[in-house]
This record gives sequence, structure tokens and C-alpha cells, in this order.
Amino acid sequence: MIYTVLGLPGPFTRWCRAVVCELIAARGERAADTHIPGSLADIATELLRSGTDHLVVSAGRPDVALMARLKEYRRPMLLALSDPRQAALHLFRAGKADERTSVRLISGDCSCLVDFHGVDHVTRLHVDEALADPLSAIQRIADVYGLATDAAGARRILERTVTDLAATTGHDNGGPDARAGLVESFGEAVGAAADYILGGFDQMLAGNRDVPLIITKEFFLAGDPPHDHVAQPLDMTGRARFIAFGPYMHIPAGAWALRYVVGFSAEAMGTPCIIDVGVSEGPVYHELTRAHMVVSSRGRMEISLSFEITDPLMPMQVRLLTEKAIFDGRMAIGYAEFRRKSHHDAGDLDTATLLPPA
Repeated sequence: MIYTVLGLPGPFTRWCRAVVCELIAARGERAADTHIPGSLADIATELLRSGTDHLVVSAGRPDVALMARLKEYRRPMLLALSDPRQAALHLFRAGKADERTSVRLISGDCSCLVDFHGVDHVTRLHVDEALADPLSAIQRIADVYGLATDAAGARRILERTVTDLAATTGHDNGGPDARAGLVESFGEAVGAAADYILGGFDQMLAGNRDVPLIITKEFFLAGDPPHDHVAQPLDMTGRARFIAFGPYMHIPAGAWALRYVVGFSAEAMGTPCIIDVGVSEGPVYHELTRAHMVVSSRGRMEISLSFEITDPLMPMQVRLLTEKAIFDGRMAIGYAEFRRKSHHDAGDLDTATLLPPA
């Protein structure tokens, strides 16, 4: 039998898997446990490899096919919730990714897990609840999968798994203050930028699906080689070309409104530009929407676009390019704000239907 735990990579998801394995072992049966990338093929591989009675598997980024099957078959599942900031620090401090890559990877996990909010066969358990009352948390996990245990059994399981639970507040997982951990590990600028986007995902996972996701300049890249991450205003002088692209972040499936806040120098006024939004599928870029604009004033400009994401595992880009050569000009990136669109957003209305016939 397969027991599925949904959760971000890190010690809390690992603890939840360990608890399920202990509950199975208390029945005299064997179980293998693992964290998979997130496809049906991954599960099949682990089933063939394990050679045990049961497989306890966790996933943070189930792909479209696996997500559909998990919802369709309605098997009870646990959603192990923890702070996305801690998950990013877990990847970084384990040497699995650099600062920005760890944030981008966790944005993919969060974007998938958000889609299970409100699903009736998914039980939510937050790490803070488990730390406050681990015995009750073990009982809740047992109830999810129909693996009965009594108080004495729960205490024995806690004794065997307490190391993983304690690691949820350890230094390698961000410590007791994940925000401070981001600044300590990533530096002040990137740490603050990571806190903006991961803090938004933390609120989404808590149930606030309409919170905006804010991505600042630190995750965008300069169009000119060597394509460094943006730290200063960008030079627009020269031929028509990409000035900035990125952030290669993931956001949940659905309809979204983008507000891209940038600034231009006086010399850039009159420059025609294109801004587009798209997703990357390997080396292939799929454009979702685009708009033409002309730099009309010096200083701050806000560019708005609407688009729809169907696969949260495809990293997203917002790209700005000039349409002709210019002699001088600079551009500064402020941030990109993404908000979910209502199905009845006024921007989707056909105004022709609101006017009386001629």
C-alpha cells in the first residue's frame, strides 16, 4: 500500500514519514520511505526498488499528472505544513542549491501544494502544532491513514522519531527565526528579497490564497552578458535587445494580474519597448501575453498585464526589450507583483455588451 505525505523538503516532512513508518511497524509490517521529485514514474520506481509491504512517500512538487491522480482517487493524505523560508534554508545549508536557486525551487513546491488547500481528503498539520503537542500530532497522523495507536504507542513513536522533530528548529533548517536565517545565509539584499516571496507563499499555504506574491529585482537578470542578477540600474544604450528577464520563479496555476514597477531615466523617454510574460519548458519559451509600450516619462512606471498559468512547475519569466536602438538611457527594476484575478475581473468584460445598440 502507498501512503502519501505532501510537504516541503526538510525535517518536518521527514518526521511525518517516519511516524507513518513506525505506525506500520507497530502492526508487524514493513515500510520503505522516501521523498520523490513528484511524478507517477517516481512512485513506480520506488515500488519496484523497495521490496516491502508498504511505501511511505512524500512529495512537494507533484507534477500535473500525479496531482490529478491524487485528487481523483481521493485516498487520505497528510499535508505537512512548514515555513517555506526554512525549506529554502534547508536546501541551501545542505549544499543542494545556491541562495536564489533554493528560493526558486521552493516556489515550485509551494505553488503545487497550494492547490491542495480545501481538498476534503487532505488533512493539514503544521509543524508548530506538532512541536506544541507531538503526541496529539502523532495521533492525528494515525487517524489520517487508519493506523490506530494508543497513548503508549504514540509515546514510543515519539521516542524513536524525536530527533527529526527537534531538527525542525535546528540551525540547518533556519533556526527559530527563519527571517534572520535568510539574512544570515543569503546576505541582506537577497535575504530580504527571499523573505518577500517566501513570506507570500507562507500566507498562501496558511489559506490566504489571494495574498500577492512580490518578486524584487534581486531575482531578475540583466539582458547583457554575462547576465548577472540585477543589483543596479541597467544601461539601455545601444541596439534593440532584451534589457532584463527572469525571475524564473514558480506561481500557482490560475489567472493572474501582473504589476511590473520599473523606473526610467529622462534620456530613455520615447523609447518603444515590449514586455512579455511566459514560461520555460526546458529550453523552449512559451509566451503567454505581451504588450507594447513607450517610455512616456522620467521615473516610475507601472506596467500591467494579465495571463494564466496552467502548470506551476514551469518557471515564469517577465521580459522587457527595446524595439529600436537608443543613444542613452537607463532602467531600474523595482518589483513585480502578482495577484490572483477574480473570474469576474472588470478587465475581462466585453464593453460592447454594456453599451446600447447604435
